[in-house]
This record gives sequence, structure tokens and C-alpha cells, in this order.
Amino acid sequence: MMRWFAITALVCACAAATVAARAVAAEHDRVTLTLVGGAKISATLLRENNEGVVVDLGYDVLHVPKARVLSMARDEAAGASSSANDRGIF
Repeated sequence: MMRWFAITALVCACAAATVAARAVAAEHDRVTLTLVGGAKISATLLRENNEGVVVDLGYDVLHVPKARVLSMARDEAAGASSSANDRGIF
């Protein structure tokens, strides 16, 4: 009986963590970074400070130093589509 309770609690905790992670990701902007070598990275912006930017690639989090970033453009279309989903149109 105690094992069943522990397994149920673990499943509920994992589900709650997944929902919370999706809610946090929806609050952040999508950006496209252009790096010094010409490479481009499109990802979710987690943090920007004087040292660099931190982006979420979906499977990993990447810190890019400011010295390596030529430009950073915010993707307006991605923000508009996610806000449309939040309005509960359907």
C-alpha cells in the first residue's frame, strides 16, 4: 500500500513539473542569435545580462558570452502565435 502511494505521488509530481515548465516557457521570448562565425541559433530566451545570454534549446540550456553575439533579434511571429493559443479561441 505504501509503495502504491509513493508511485502515485511521484507521477503527480512529474506531471506538475511538466505543466510548470510549459507555463514558464510560454512567458519567455523566442530570439534568433547571430554569432561571430555567422551561425544562427533560434531558441527561447531565458536570461540576458552583461555577461551574455542564456537560451533554452529544448533539450539543453546554452550560455553564449556577449563577445560571441553579433546580433539578437526577437521573433515577433512566435510570440503572436503563442498568445493566440492562450486566449482560448477554440
